[in-house]
Amino acid sequence: MKMKRLGYLGPEGTFSHEAAAEWGGKGVSLVGMTSFKMLVDRLAAGDVEEVILPVENLLFGGVGQCIDAIIATGGQLKIRGEMVLKINLNLIATRIMPLDQVTKVVSIGEAIGQCTGWIATNMPNASIEYVGSSAVAIRDLEKMSEGAVAVGSAFGAKLYGRMILEKNIQDVSDNATHFIILGRSESRRNQSKKYKTSIIFSILDHPGALLKVLNVFDALDINMVKIESRPSKNKLNDYIFWVDIEGHHRDGNVKEALAVIAENKTAFFRNLGSYPRF
Repeated sequence: MKMKRLGYLGPEGTFSHEAAAEWGGKGVSLVGMTSFKMLVDRLAAGDVEEVILPVENLLFGGVGQCIDAIIATGGQLKIRGEMVLKINLNLIATRIMPLDQVTKVVSIGEAIGQCTGWIATNMPNASIEYVGSSAVAIRDLEKMSEGAVAVGSAFGAKLYGRMILEKNIQDVSDNATHFIILGRSESRRNQSKKYKTSIIFSILDHPGALLKVLNVFDALDINMVKIESRPSKNKLNDYIFWVDIEGHHRDGNVKEALAVIAENKTAFFRNLGSYPRF
């Protein structure tokens, strides 16, 4: 039997890789890729069965490039599930060393930015070097100066055989990233689970157009979980809205709301799918 293939944003050792390993479990082949566009393109081409994508971080908000890549598919790909990965950052080295011997801290900007207070307090004289990902920082430690350390995940440290000098050095302890799992079709409905539906749309060019869309949810007692806007890339002041609502698109009130919005309230509308809530 052919092994299921799950794509993630590489390189190996990223938080996306960790999320893919957690979601896929045993018996799934994990395929690292170099961009969000490559992930959705290779999924559409059938090279993988699913891809896992980080759409939002608790501290930094929506991941714009990822959201844009999904929007660009025009709803041809469907959200099959979602998960949340807790983000814990660690100080990682090739050997055990006291903190006063650390001369350089290396990682991606977002990771170092989450640890600036801890670094300033514990290693005030260390220089900072930014690289493309925390996984690259961990992987390439042996190529760096003897006093270099990386900021990254315990998953990455284990993967590359590194030592963790200090655990959970992030300044905000409750950071997490929201991932969605995308496929070429919707997942089969499980009646025992609660569902969420994601839609994208653009509004008509007249006053109160967005409010008229949102009023449909209010009138039918549908809870809106999230709304986010992205530039349409067609013209200035033109946006695509991403909205998450509670319920399955086949539920009576949700089905009715989406039909009204698609037919009468929007210039462009796509259903990205209904999937079990985390």
